[in-house]
Amino acid sequence: PPYTENAIVRVGKIDLTGLGQASGTIKIAFTGQEALQWRQLALHTSPEDIKAQLDRTLAAQVPAGIQAHLDHFANLDNPNAQLMAVVQVSGTLASPAGNHFSVPRLLFDSRETDPFPADASRTLPIDMHYAGEEQEQITYQLPAGFTLEGTPQETKFNWESNASYMVRSRVDANSITTARVLARGFTMLDPSQYSGLRDFYQKAITADQQQLVLNAAAAIGH
Repeated sequence: PPYTENAIVRVGKIDLTGLGQASGTIKIAFTGQEALQWRQLALHTSPEDIKAQLDRTLAAQVPAGIQAHLDHFANLDNPNAQLMAVVQVSGTLASPAGNHFSVPRLLFDSRETDPFPADASRTLPIDMHYAGEEQEQITYQLPAGFTLEGTPQETKFNWESNASYMVRSRVDANSITTARVLARGFTMLDPSQYSGLRDFYQKAITADQQQLVLNAAAAIGH
């Protein structure tokens, strides 16, 4: 199937306090192969085991200090409907320093590390299992009296016709919404394409680790 049919889409809103505390609800939709693995797991494990498995997956994705726990799955036993996980998020997203603090621009990808070895060459083909797409759209609701420092820049690049990346933010009076899309349109790659693959993911990881600085109104007045 095309990469658009194997997708993970995360959408939600996070309320921030002036002390860096965060809370909110995220909905995660799974399609294609991404949904299939959870439905196959449900055939031979208990609901508690599935919840624990997703919670472990989320724990590796969200920033340190944040807890993300599955509230429930929708349509886990109905392959004709979209599979969705409703996730509750809470914890400490940042530690204030004076009248400002920084938060990750992206909630689910800021802890990413390079998945590929640093070796310059490779002798075997690269098997990515299937083409796929990741989307994230998270809104930070700003604490009262805080504003964003600067303007987040859009980052967009392609790796030939193999993969593409985009992240952009919309700043409103009391909120910041960031959207990210990483699309990978291939399944197998020749070893000669390894360096291009590494370069693409290194650029994506650098973009994923951007921070947003929030300032209290009192700090701006100085």
